Amino acid sequence: MQAEFRCLAIENAAGRGSIALGSAGDCIERALPAAAQGSRPVFLTIAALLAEAGWRLATLDCIGFGCGPGAFTGLRVAAAVTQALAYGAGLPVCRVSSLETLAAGALRLGVAGPIAACLDARMGEVYAACYAAEAGGLSLLAPEQVLPPARFELPGRARYAAVGPGWAACPELERRLAARLSEVRPELLPMARDLLPLAAQAWREGRLLAAADALPNYLRDQVAG
Repeated sequence: MQAEFRCLAIENAAGRGSIALGSAGDCIERALPAAAQGSRPVFLTIAALLAEAGWRLATLDCIGFGCGPGAFTGLRVAAAVTQALAYGAGLPVCRVSSLETLAAGALRLGVAGPIAACLDARMGEVYAACYAAEAGGLSLLAPEQVLPPARFELPGRARYAAVGPGWAACPELERRLAARLSEVRPELLPMARDLLPLAAQAWREGRLLAAADALPNYLRDQVAG
């Protein structure tokens, strides 16, 4: 596996995490164990991927991670692992929205945009954002927000593809917006492989960060999960 851009990607915002190693167009990916708790399974999976690829961590261009919003424990673990590895290897990091990663994955699977990405925020709320597909990737149509389902609105008049487990967690959201939805894919999750192209774009544009800036984006002071 050879590529100009090399990145380790960690996505752990939505209950079932994944790790990917590779470039924007070629990668190997592993799901984290369903019952994984803490950082040990993440470190073990990363070590296995590096061994499979025959790469050393220090030869990568950056470490990308899903910064959220999402489950508190998953985000905290992803950020802590990213910081530890980046400090140890002297690598920059890339913070990538887990909602944007979810939307990017939907496009990869053939879902037609625009896309309304939604994750379960617990406490009767959802994390949501809307995206449009464009030549350079994704553009934000409605900003990331945490709010009750009754307050979430789709911008413009287009019909949206609804993706992410937030739509299943709050079925009243789908019922209320049914006339504005082209399809509903609640089974889709943010995946590490879909973080890689977003990290590659940040790398090309010089938007990488220092290890100390590998911080989660909880979107609210009170967190759950």
